[in-house]
Amino acid sequence: MFRYTFAAGLIFILALVAVALSVGGSPKPAAAANFAVTKTADTADGTCDSDCSLREAVIAANASAGLDFISLPSGTYSLTIVGGGEDSALTGDLDITDNLEI
Repeated sequence: MFRYTFAAGLIFILALVAVALSVGGSPKPAAAANFAVTKTADTADGTCDSDCSLREAVIAANASAGLDFISLPSGTYSLTIVGGGEDSALTGDLDITDNLEI
């Protein structure tokens, strides 16, 4: 006769976790992207290259899967592109839709 003990239950749970990890594997994180803001002007020309605003960096980070990084030099960043009612950071506020570290 099998007698249930705390140790037996713990061993059973750990065995289930081990089987689940070996069958499903652990997901591989997406490679992080780094975006460097180079100007304080609020622009959105569609790219974050050597001429990159904070808005452009946020848009590029939203398009990149996984955790991304934005390096932001000191300065005053005023959001001047008016608008609203969209969630893509193109106008108005900066909509962050993915993991991001600034």
